Amino acid sequence: KHRLGDAYTSSLQLHRLDVKTTELMTIADACVTLSVTRKTLYRMIVAGALPAPKRVAGFRQLYFDRHAFDVAVRKALR
Repeated sequence: KHRLGDAYTSSLQLHRLDVKTTELMTIADACVTLSVTRKTLYRMIVAGALPAPKRVAGFRQLYFDRHAFDVAVRKALR
C-alpha cells in the first residue's frame, strides 16, 4: 500500500505530529540533494550541521523533516 520514497497523500505520525509524506526526506534523498555519501551525511549530523533524522512509526527507514533540513542547509551555506 505505502511505497517509501514516493510522495503519497496519506499522513504518517512523526513524533506526535501529523506530517504529510511530501514533507519528509529520506537519507538517500538528502545524500543526492547535498551530493555527499551516507558516511559524510552522518558526519554532518554528528557535527551538528544537520538536524537528526527521525523514525516514522512502523517504518525502519529514517526521515528528515524537509523544512528543518532546508533551513539547516541554508544556515550552513552562509
